[in-house]
Amino acid sequence: MQPRHPLVPPPVPGVALVIVGGGAAGCLAALAVVRQTGGRVRPVVVDPAAQPGEGVAYGLGCDRHHLLNVPAGGMSLTSAQPEDFLAWARAHGARLGWPEAAEAVAGDYLPRRLYGAYVRQRVQEALAAGAICHRRTVATALRRCGGLWRVSLGDGGELVAPAVVLALGNQPPRMPVVDDPDGVLTGPLCRRDPWDPQAPPLPDGPVLLVGSGLSMVDWALRLGGDSTRGAPVHAVSRRGLLPHRRGTARPAPALFTPDDAAAGLVTLMRRLKEACRAEGADWRAVIDGLRPVTADLWARLPTAERRRFLRHAETLWNVHRHRMPDASADAIDLLRQAGLLSVHAGRIAAVRRLGDARAAVTLALRDGGEATLAVAAIINCTGADGHPARMASPLVRQCLADGLLAADACGLGFAAEADGTLHDGGGQPQAGLFGLGVMLRGTLYECTAVPDLRAQAETLAERLAPALTTLEALP
Repeated sequence: MQPRHPLVPPPVPGVALVIVGGGAAGCLAALAVVRQTGGRVRPVVVDPAAQPGEGVAYGLGCDRHHLLNVPAGGMSLTSAQPEDFLAWARAHGARLGWPEAAEAVAGDYLPRRLYGAYVRQRVQEALAAGAICHRRTVATALRRCGGLWRVSLGDGGELVAPAVVLALGNQPPRMPVVDDPDGVLTGPLCRRDPWDPQAPPLPDGPVLLVGSGLSMVDWALRLGGDSTRGAPVHAVSRRGLLPHRRGTARPAPALFTPDDAAAGLVTLMRRLKEACRAEGADWRAVIDGLRPVTADLWARLPTAERRRFLRHAETLWNVHRHRMPDASADAIDLLRQAGLLSVHAGRIAAVRRLGDARAAVTLALRDGGEATLAVAAIINCTGADGHPARMASPLVRQCLADGLLAADACGLGFAAEADGTLHDGGGQPQAGLFGLGVMLRGTLYECTAVPDLRAQAETLAERLAPALTTLEALP
């Protein structure tokens, strides 16, 4: 597909594409462009990490108990080599501490840290070959200069290119607003970002996990797998629902039409229930079968109906759609049976300090009761906050202030076209400026798993390759 807008030659030879963000999404985009252009385009990845590739999702914040939520057969960095990760894991897993990977099959859920090592190696290979360039700094500002984009950098430099991809990854979650006169939730007893690599070790005491989704599962497995700890773990969420176990059902063909979504949320949910009740249909198969058409269904839901879904149905969707591998579910069951993990349905009503090392957390329970927990730490596991206005990035703040970016109608991310072209503050698509990954959630909704990111990256690379290749060839 040819670019909708013509790209202008860059004034500096060799800089045709800047990718802001060196996590999985940004590196998938860089590698896809290299493959699509036969190495003739050398993307510049801007990221402060010493080694781009793994980001938060697969980096040092992961514990050996944390498993991928997608089977190994779906996690390769290129759709052209679907078993690349599986073959790599079999060859290198034992050396890296996972001997069981030598016998892995496509349906296995392998450790996230192992996947991070795979991504890191593939990116390192591209860096060593000169196929991509890593600028180890942060992007602080973005400005349009005619048909070009000028990216200001934290190291004092700048990059000018006709195309920029923002792949900013997951942002820290938003802490619930509660009665907290002692400032517990802004102090050392609270870990507002559950994956902060600079956070100190947790004390050996009771821990409260706020949220009950996959981030909570990760932390419960980490804490429960630490043999030096004996303190209980609590989790609280509005409904107290945990992700279901993955199971082995094959995805069923999508049984929905775009008109189901256009008719509204009630019609769509009714069709979903009918499909799940159909004779011989496993609800897991029906849910997984929706994956290829989720973006289309979401796009056709009116904005009011999207907001209605987010208020009333998103939690139920998440526990059915984003499920735990069976091994993780088994481990969670054992923790609950042993009394080491308790899940509460309710919300935090108030927090008070108990000396220097404890906090009293009052829960307003869903059944109308109340409970008070004395905890040594509180960890926010409520999920990434995608609203642009709450992002700490100086680049995002500047772009919002200058009208170069805008939030989508539901506040899930940035306003954009389905192909990732980002809108300005007036709702107009901008030539040469693209988003990738979680920041497109308001447009695509399901866009964070590696198969989704890979498809986005390859589609974007296919679209940009003809023009980028031409620009690179110019004197």
